[in-house]
Amino acid sequence: GDLAEVNGTGYPALVDAINAAGTGGTVKLLANITGQTVIPAGKDIVLDLNGKTMTHTGTTLYNSGKLTVRDSSADKSGKIVSTGNVGIGVNHNSTTTIEYANIQAQEGAVITGYATGATITIKDGVFTALDNAVVAGNGNKTDEKTEGHPERVNANNITIDGGTFIGNIQSSGYIACGIYAPWKDIVTVNGGEFTVNNGIGIVA
Repeated sequence: GDLAEVNGTGYPALVDAINAAGTGGTVKLLANITGQTVIPAGKDIVLDLNGKTMTHTGTTLYNSGKLTVRDSSADKSGKIVSTGNVGIGVNHNSTTTIEYANIQAQEGAVITGYATGATITIKDGVFTALDNAVVAGNGNKTDEKTEGHPERVNANNITIDGGTFIGNIQSSGYIACGIYAPWKDIVTVNGGEFTVNNGIGIVA
């Protein structure tokens, strides 16, 4: 059967639906998805979980374009699950808006990684990290990765308007974080409820 639809047209593979969607188009899941999904640079789409679950061992959803995530199901039963790494990762100069998502990840629910110039807006949802930080950057090599790339010096802009953020820690020698902002990112928290077990709410 079809895994996703765009404007009522079904597609057997999610990548085909993403490619078919026009600017601002909505890709609605029709079945559970296994494996990584990538939103290419230049794409501007809405991904409607529609009560379905996306699961991958690594980074489940990776956005290089402009992406809005929502869940139109009445009970908000959709999930983005990473059994070994990150729920949503973002690339340089991408835009990610989460209207609602339930993300359950091993390492981090939403991360910038080494990205620069990315914009992340979280409006609502449930974000759970079993280890590391719920919303995270990576400060280790971001500056090195910008050398020779003048387009990669801009800070990421992360805004959290609401949602439930649950952080845990499994790795010894580290502490759980709600938000880990090690670089020069601009982080604005307007709302949301953070429950961070054996850790700290915001590390900047």
